Amino acid sequence: MVSARVWRPRRGVRYWRDAGRRDVSASPRSQMAATIGRLKRRADFLRVAGTGRKCAMRGLVLQIAPIPADTKLASHCDLRIGFTVTKRVGNAVVRNRARRRLRAAASKVFPTGALAGFDYVLIARHSTPIRAYQDLVADMEAALMRLNPKWPERSSEPDSAAKPNQT
Repeated sequence: MVSARVWRPRRGVRYWRDAGRRDVSASPRSQMAATIGRLKRRADFLRVAGTGRKCAMRGLVLQIAPIPADTKLASHCDLRIGFTVTKRVGNAVVRNRARRRLRAAASKVFPTGALAGFDYVLIARHSTPIRAYQDLVADMEAALMRLNPKWPERSSEPDSAAKPNQT
């Protein structure tokens, strides 16, 4: 007689859905970076598109609008991001790839470069799924720089130091 191992949740876990989750609020990284929420309701997307500013780049379009004071989530997160990929970009596989690439680039750029108190909407374009990742990140940084007056300026010293003088 062989008995199979039965899955049991970890101790202290009340529901099975909570078994794999960790408490991320205690991590030092979450204390340093801005708390990022997600835009999920259509009304929020329409509000950002109607009342905010936008910047179109080759790989994406970025829209920004302040979070309204009456929003319940305004106290829980510093900023919120929404992603839009329409059928014009391609079929479902291409759209999912574009969405994943936008999420990855946003997770790299937004914690340090985005302003708190704003909603951001990233809209994919035809070139988003095929554009080089570094170019996509550069597009996102450039769009944030245009829409954010407090963007930290980068010095061009490393580029000029790498090239020897031709005298």
